[in-house]
Amino acid sequence: RLDDVVRRIIRAGGSVVITGNAGDGKTHTIRLLESDLKAAKARVIVDASELAQEQVVATWAEARAAGEPFCIAINEGPLVDLVRAFRLAHPW
Repeated sequence: RLDDVVRRIIRAGGSVVITGNAGDGKTHTIRLLESDLKAAKARVIVDASELAQEQVVATWAEARAAGEPFCIAINEGPLVDLVRAFRLAHPW
């Protein structure tokens, strides 16, 4: 089950990106997992559309640097934009 996979990743300290279109239930999914996310001390962005792209990147980077799990709900279009912006800022 998807929620069990998310729980395992979060407990292991990983990052989870829940994406899709508006109204797909991303926020609802995070709300259902809220107690597990809190127990794991995960940093959570319930709705990425409420934040500037820079804030999303900073929060995620801070979580990774601190070894903390991270979970985000983000629409597909803004996720693609976020990935493109990251690649431009960090060319390998």
